[in-house]
Amino acid sequence: MEFTNEVIGARLIETITSGLYDGNLNCVREYIQNSIDSGAKNIDIYLENGNTLVIHDDADGMDESGLKEALSIGKSKKEKDQIGWRGLGIWSGVSASMKIVIISKMKNKPKLRVEIDNEILREAYQSNEPITNILTKATSDIEEVELGKNESFKDDHFTIIRLETILPNQMRFFSDSEIVQYLQKIAPAPFDLVKFPRLVEVNKYLIENGISFPDVEIRFNKEKIYRPPYNGNLYYEPIIQYKIAVKEKIVAIAWFVTTKENKVLKWPNGGIFFKKKGMTIGDENLIKSFYTEFYNQWQYGEIHIISENIRENAGRNGFEYNSEDFRPFFDQVADCVKQLQIANRYQAEIVKSRKLKSISQKIEKGNIPEAKKDIKKVRESTVKSRSFPGNPAFLAIKTVIDAHGEEIKEELDQIADQVDFSEKDLQAELIRQRREELNKMIETLPKPVKDSVKRSKGKGLLNPVNSVADSIEELLKDKTGENATKFIDLIAKAYGFGNVTERKGGPLLQFHPKPEKNRRFGVMVYTFYDLIINSFKHEKGHDTLEWLEGTTEAERLKVMAQIVAVMGLLYRLIDHSEKV
Repeated sequence: MEFTNEVIGARLIETITSGLYDGNLNCVREYIQNSIDSGAKNIDIYLENGNTLVIHDDADGMDESGLKEALSIGKSKKEKDQIGWRGLGIWSGVSASMKIVIISKMKNKPKLRVEIDNEILREAYQSNEPITNILTKATSDIEEVELGKNESFKDDHFTIIRLETILPNQMRFFSDSEIVQYLQKIAPAPFDLVKFPRLVEVNKYLIENGISFPDVEIRFNKEKIYRPPYNGNLYYEPIIQYKIAVKEKIVAIAWFVTTKENKVLKWPNGGIFFKKKGMTIGDENLIKSFYTEFYNQWQYGEIHIISENIRENAGRNGFEYNSEDFRPFFDQVADCVKQLQIANRYQAEIVKSRKLKSISQKIEKGNIPEAKKDIKKVRESTVKSRSFPGNPAFLAIKTVIDAHGEEIKEELDQIADQVDFSEKDLQAELIRQRREELNKMIETLPKPVKDSVKRSKGKGLLNPVNSVADSIEELLKDKTGENATKFIDLIAKAYGFGNVTERKGGPLLQFHPKPEKNRRFGVMVYTFYDLIINSFKHEKGHDTLEWLEGTTEAERLKVMAQIVAVMGLLYRLIDHSEKV
């Protein structure tokens, strides 16, 4: 069957634009790849007027035939060592913008301009009109434009891609911060060796194994882009160097650094990224399709694919599955992540730095019993047998983890030796604080009560309840004129009760105008006196005081302060009573 324009409909446009490049920032990757493949040494990216993205490179540029070739669909003359290969990248900005403007110049060639009206493509892709007709309508003629003020016909060479008027539903992706983060993740950028000098070792390892990055500097808003990680202090010093082989042939080179902090790392400090020819395939989540079991992301790492048989898909967010090498590669990557997780579990059991911090915090807060329990648990866990990856690539990191674990043990032993002394010191400090609280409470008492407490000496200062009771008794005698030898008789006469019934002769003091409430007040005073004061005076060692005698000195002081507060309240209430 012969294919003609009449049988190739416009709906193919959806496949070559939004079908492959789903908007967002994926188009930026395509234009960077095109720039690098064209020989760019510098790529400048910036937002103009907040809604137009510009990608400006110093590559060889294009003449009219080159522009036409770039605008062709599904055709590519790129070599194997180049990055792009689909022949669609120039159209990748369709799904993100209203218009694509391409300006390009070669040495000794005129400056050319062509533009694509993306709205025409979007409006027509569901029609049955031949695709060639739609593309012709949407794409302007290639025109020659004047050189800029500082541009030379002989020497200048460049290509400028302008994605004009980013679509409203795409604007949230095209902010400065989003673009920078995207470039850091996907671009073939170098490491920042000033921030993380040890990555020199990674560069050497990659070069020795045939992995090279394009000699290009990528800038956003004039700031050079570096790829992560950036903070070398987060990781153990050894760098895990791992090779992935299929049929005894190396197909990928990987490296990883592991956190010292025993916690999941988030980007830019954590994540495993697949890379090919310097560009990232997918993002940090792609690894999850290889290893679906639980993995604590305690590493940052890269897996650089060497084999041409392991190919990324058209959208470059995953892989093609039709290569005979892919399934073994998939299994090898899954096994690598499994070994990383085994190493992480080993580290979690050996290095108890977070538990050590928790124990220290408990000691600072005075929770010595809980700290002791945690120390015991940590010590018990250190005697358990643990597995560790058998791959020689992990031996260096094991040595460092073991050494770190020994440091934690030594620190834990020092803490354990000091815990008993700390407990005594903390108890002494707590007793001092409680005694201070008791003295402050005494200062709030009514003056006669306070004076009575202060007149007592020795034991009375430690146990001022009796002194408070004496002051209350003196107050009642003064108000009633009675001189009963027993407190119960004094209270009964004062508030008119006998066996909780009305006392003959009525009350001598009135706290409340209703007789029954007045009696209840008197009974309350006596009840508190009998339960507390009599207990202190006469029942020491009796099981009724077991709840108090079994407490620490600090706890008893706290109870004393509360009793003193109640006695002060009772004094004030009695003082409020009026003589009948």
